Amino acid sequence: MSNHNANIRIMIVDDSPELIHMLLEDLQTDFAVTAALSADEALQMLAENELPDIVLLDVNMPGINGYEACEYIKNDPLLADIDVVFLSSNNSTEEIARGLAVGGADYLVKPYNSAALKTKLAHIQHLREQRLQWRDDAKNANDLVMTVLGETGSLGVVVNFMRTALVNENSPQLMENLLDSLRSYGLNAIAYWSAGDILECAATSEISSMLELELIERMRGSDQVLHKIGGKLLMVHRHSVLLIKNMPNDEKRCGSLQDNLQIILETVNSRLDYFMSQQQRFEQRQGVLDDIIASLSEPINNLLARQIKQREYIIGLVGDLSIDIEKAFFAMGLTETQESEILAILNRKLTGLADQLDVGMRLDEDFTFMLSHLSSAVKKALE
Repeated sequence: MSNHNANIRIMIVDDSPELIHMLLEDLQTDFAVTAALSADEALQMLAENELPDIVLLDVNMPGINGYEACEYIKNDPLLADIDVVFLSSNNSTEEIARGLAVGGADYLVKPYNSAALKTKLAHIQHLREQRLQWRDDAKNANDLVMTVLGETGSLGVVVNFMRTALVNENSPQLMENLLDSLRSYGLNAIAYWSAGDILECAATSEISSMLELELIERMRGSDQVLHKIGGKLLMVHRHSVLLIKNMPNDEKRCGSLQDNLQIILETVNSRLDYFMSQQQRFEQRQGVLDDIIASLSEPINNLLARQIKQREYIIGLVGDLSIDIEKAFFAMGLTETQESEILAILNRKLTGLADQLDVGMRLDEDFTFMLSHLSSAVKKALE
């Protein structure tokens, strides 16, 4: 582990002294670690000491359980930036959803793997740093966002998205258009979509926690369209899943925003349907073209092979003819003048035959070029 990890402060909260001892053995050489045997003790330590960056929090403890302790941490403005990783032997979807609802960052299943735990903690800290940086940037941009919202209006964002979606040529362009619209609303969101067999994921700004990604993956394909989890909204459609992390507290504004997001997401899925149908049609046309080229190539290649074989046969006949003429001249006892005249006639005819063979070879080359050019032209027309 890097020396940077030594600056990461971790608090372990578990009612098992044995587990705390194991975690201390694994982590204290790489991280600054403290521990508490109950949620009450941990909350007291948080009130009196330097705050940790990450709390490893057991779910099932006497008195205040892990979810209640996490809720207390997240509701206290002084403690809310602490990332909570739940420790539990239960990794059901319900448990993960409950952990996300109270503000958890991740879920660690017992018994844990030491190397995986250290990697997870370092990754959570990396996300934490990005989140804090994003918050600073968002604060600076907030006035600008409010100005844009005032000028365009909430419905204007929807109209602008739909207009731009019609000219988006592929799913990456479409999803960037979606993220821009979500940023216009001042939303912190993550989008998960599929175009055919390809799965993609993108966020407006802050990289999502592993717990959020796990829940999105599990909910993908769910029959239920809307899932409200604490202050978050999970919207599930046939080709996409959208997680909004900061829905407004005002019920009226929340309902209006939710309606607008439904329109936007329906448009997203309609365009994804279109992109996939276009791809399917292209693949079908390409298959037909390949079949046509294959059906033409074999007879054409056979024809060229026969022409080559015929040409070789003619050349062989000409060679045999020359030998037979020499023998005939010798047997007939022709004069030298007679032989010269006959040879001159034969040479003229053989020269003409050779010229025709050359013409045939050039025609073969032209024919092959035309076939290749036709194939390339048709493929280009289908792109």
